[in-house]
Amino acid sequence: MVLRGYFDDSGDDKQQRFSAIGGLVGGPDQWFHFEKQWNIATYDLKKPFHSTDCEAQRGCCDGWSMDRAAALMKQLSAIIASTHLGGFGAVVPIVEYRAVFPNSGKHDPHFLALKQTIINMAYLCRLGALSGHLDSVAICHEEGQTSPAARQIYCDLKATPGWKDSKYLVGFSTADKRLASLQGADLVAREAFKHADNIGKRKTRRPVKALHRGLSFHLWTRDSLEYLKSNGGPDNLEVLTTWGQRGEVVPQMTNWFRDSFDLR
Repeated sequence: MVLRGYFDDSGDDKQQRFSAIGGLVGGPDQWFHFEKQWNIATYDLKKPFHSTDCEAQRGCCDGWSMDRAAALMKQLSAIIASTHLGGFGAVVPIVEYRAVFPNSGKHDPHFLALKQTIINMAYLCRLGALSGHLDSVAICHEEGQTSPAARQIYCDLKATPGWKDSKYLVGFSTADKRLASLQGADLVAREAFKHADNIGKRKTRRPVKALHRGLSFHLWTRDSLEYLKSNGGPDNLEVLTTWGQRGEVVPQMTNWFRDSFDLR
């Protein structure tokens, strides 16, 4: 079975705090039921669903009341939960990234999160293979100005010498937000960003509480970025694809998975 993973990016407007990639992965039946329910729930929107605009009652939800927008977010979160799609988020702290890599480009934090996402999708398939499921995954990311670089990252990972998990990657494409699956990815990406941004300041958001049984968020730490720098930097795909698998002790990222989310 070929799994399909849909991913989007999220962050603050000035790209100063966090850069996140988030999305959903699942099999054909799960996506069939998701898309049917999602399209019904968003039928009367003025534009394709966008999580930030929904919360701000603009764009797709322009003129809505706060209660109506909150009700839609609750309904859409319930649709994701009911279809048992897996949610994944990779988050890079931009201040720490710039401090460790002072000559980095504008989109480099985003690209590191994307590399981690693609690698983890292949790893997910390897875990499935160990349990007797020979799944592979095709990845779709929202199209934009970074699409050519994103496709090249996918191709470079596929060609990484010695990375056996690359065989589970069977396609990379881009599309726009008219796809319900990318609208769902937008919701998860936004929640990954907000979860990192709210650490120590606010309680866990309601969509995360609703989805926590199928969510996994990973936040890069200063120590993990320093380790990456000392081992060739973010362009060293061999280090990224074997992170923590070669016997050496590596810095741990901050991870949230299922019951490790604070649900109070």
